[in-house]
Amino acid sequence: MYQFKFLEYNQLTKEIMSEEDTLDNIVSIALNGKPTKEDKKHLLSCEEWAKYAFDNNDIYYVTMYKYERPVASIRVTDMHITILFLEQYGGELVNYLTLVYHRFDLLKYIDKNEIEYFNETNLFLGEILSYNFDDEKKSNTNIAFSINGFAVVSMTQATSPENDDWNTVKKKVEVNISHNFIRPPKNYKDFEYLLDYQNNIKPEYFDLPNQVNN
Repeated sequence: MYQFKFLEYNQLTKEIMSEEDTLDNIVSIALNGKPTKEDKKHLLSCEEWAKYAFDNNDIYYVTMYKYERPVASIRVTDMHITILFLEQYGGELVNYLTLVYHRFDLLKYIDKNEIEYFNETNLFLGEILSYNFDDEKKSNTNIAFSINGFAVVSMTQATSPENDDWNTVKKKVEVNISHNFIRPPKNYKDFEYLLDYQNNIKPEYFDLPNQVNN
């Protein structure tokens, strides 16, 4: 069973932010520092804002806990749902896996600068980012999916960690994206099903980085 706190995870400080700081970020970033009178009615708490934001396609944050430990932080906007999976590493709370679900056809936006939303029953898994923090095998992997059935796999590896030297290789591969679609949340805290990435994501996607060097 998960517990919910409507707080933001700060990727720079690697900490869960306070309620006050989360609300300040929402006001300054999402609302451009100019909340309306109606916005202000719902900025009394992070959860109250989350309820309002869900109904009005505004940004809000959810951090999910299991056994009192934060396991994922979620950023919800009108364009994306981004899930940062969290774990303790080296005394810090780090993001080891990120899933980005699009609400719109990113390929059409890139090609024609047009935003075409998927219907209300679909999110599209558009990106998987994973991180290896081991000093001897430090690496980042990015898999970006497109609606036309291709994925661009990028692997960045530390060739000399002590000198902060990195090497990046990319490869475009054909994939079956039929399983990339999943339903959106039904309410402001309906996210447990999205945390089950081992069942939501095809196992072969995690083998795609092996194709980069082949």
